[in-house]
Amino acid sequence: MVETWWKHEKLASFEGPAKGLLPSRRPAQVTTWIGRGREGEPNPPIVDVYAFASTWWSWWCAINPEWRKRVGFRMERSGEGDWGSTGATGPNGFLNVMICLRWWRDALRDDLRGWDEAVADVD
Repeated sequence: MVETWWKHEKLASFEGPAKGLLPSRRPAQVTTWIGRGREGEPNPPIVDVYAFASTWWSWWCAINPEWRKRVGFRMERSGEGDWGSTGATGPNGFLNVMICLRWWRDALRDDLRGWDEAVADVD
């Protein structure tokens, strides 16, 4: 997943639009991280990892294109079409999805099933 993201960013010369991914529904930690200029502590405090995961899924589903069907609070892994703004590059783009996955993983203790599913879907 990281390799695919890196290639996509490289093709865009590591630049992106001023307006990135849909900010509504994204985890509050992303807003704080962006507001700090993406500096400071590498991991924001995640008190409730399950609430963070739920917020992340809600945001992920919201930024996915219409042709991807939502099943419960996750995405169905079928269909075909343009990825649109989901592929936004630069600091306000897909990097935010990736950093959330890292924070989520770092906050977990043992059970990686939900996180593994998220990574597989993003990939």
